[in-house]
Amino acid sequence: MGSDNKHPRDDSSQTTTSTNRDMKFNLTLIGIFFVFIFLNFSTTSPSLQPSIRGAGTPKSPTAPAAQQMLDEISVLKTKIAALTSEKLDIFSQLAVESSTTSIPSTIPSTIPSTFPTPISTPIPTPIPTPIPEASTSTPPLTPPTPPKDTHTPSSPLISYNSAFPSDPSLVDFSCPLRDFDVVEKCQLKCSDATCSRAPEICSHFIECTAIIYEGAEGGDLSTQMFTLMHHVKVESDEEFTNSISKWVEKGVISFTPKPRTYVIISYGGSGSKMLSGWISDLSSQHVVKVRHMHDPNPPTEMHEFNRPIAETTHHQTDYRERHIPGGHFPSTTPAIPVENYDDFRYIYIFKEPVEGLVSRYGHGHCEHVGGDCGSMDAFPKLDQYSERGVDFFKISDFFLNWTTEDVKRQYPIICLNYHKLWDNLPRVVEALGLPEELVGSFPKRTETVRNDSTGAKEGNRAHTEETRDKLREMYKGVREKIIKIPAISVV
Repeated sequence: MGSDNKHPRDDSSQTTTSTNRDMKFNLTLIGIFFVFIFLNFSTTSPSLQPSIRGAGTPKSPTAPAAQQMLDEISVLKTKIAALTSEKLDIFSQLAVESSTTSIPSTIPSTIPSTFPTPISTPIPTPIPTPIPEASTSTPPLTPPTPPKDTHTPSSPLISYNSAFPSDPSLVDFSCPLRDFDVVEKCQLKCSDATCSRAPEICSHFIECTAIIYEGAEGGDLSTQMFTLMHHVKVESDEEFTNSISKWVEKGVISFTPKPRTYVIISYGGSGSKMLSGWISDLSSQHVVKVRHMHDPNPPTEMHEFNRPIAETTHHQTDYRERHIPGGHFPSTTPAIPVENYDDFRYIYIFKEPVEGLVSRYGHGHCEHVGGDCGSMDAFPKLDQYSERGVDFFKISDFFLNWTTEDVKRQYPIICLNYHKLWDNLPRVVEALGLPEELVGSFPKRTETVRNDSTGAKEGNRAHTEETRDKLREMYKGVREKIIKIPAISVV
């Protein structure tokens, strides 16, 4: 630009030099002034004034002394002239320097249209982080409703009939401990003013996520009723898809509806008779035959089934009363070719062992599931079995064998969690390889009442809550696994 210097200099040094020169110049002028007065005095008097040393007549200076003084004055004049000349040179130099460093009085009329490209690499422009806009909406006056799956048997939703939540996902479920005749509902009586029984019973059922009291909040509930309810939880497709994918790639399973042989496995009291009976009633375009097995050991490959003494009966309306061929898997019959495995469905259905044993307990059943049963005469009653705390039915082993992957096994097992089945019926029907329109014909859930009242009436301590508490402790590990397993999984 016009103000840039070709030869930069230190402005502070220049200022100091100029100040020193001004001082020298001023002192020189003062000296000249005094010499000038002295010369004027000497030229107007023919002789110097006498010195005053007291009284006496003044004496005229001698000629040599006067001449010496005049010579000294002449030398002094020469020095003053030289200093004056030097000062004038200084002023002249300052004037020249001032003319070369002054800002131009005019700006060039033309500006170059292009500029040279800078050599240095340009610094990239940082991308600013977007700042979220402040919400302008008014915050809710009441806290939001927690997600439905936050309610558990140990931390249920608590409500009263006067403030019953309007939630379509909150549904009834049947339970064996109910005190009333309505099969589809789990309704019980309170036993004290605070109905302390309600949360205790709710914690026993995997399905229970809500307690609805008949009375008003804060009132005496001792004569009131409460209902245990359940929040429907539909599971995502991702987990099922991941578990079935490897079997689909092997070509041993598909979901195209076609006639199949259905093999239902359980340790008893888990809904296997219900499932077997429903499937056996379907038409021949969906079902070839049904087998109901209690074998604790999954075979590594499929074999043909032995010819049963009698085929499935269909005249009983209660599925639990039907005869469905089963037992243990054969190992000496011809092996089924792997390419035909999709003509079969191996389905393991399981339920919490406590209610399973209360529903199905005896020496014969113990032998069916492969337990260490001993003699029939020494076989204990269920309340005695619960007091011993030893799983000689081997239900825990049965459960693990059918829900654990085995690299040697050549076919998939469809695992159905009884407690979550009715929330996910469309996926259940699909996993069974049946058409979607059959969802509506799936049996409703029902439970046979077995509680303290029936135990007292029949003299059977097996039905009591005391017996159940001891069984829950024995099978706590299996219960915890069942809570985590989805409605449908494939191993």
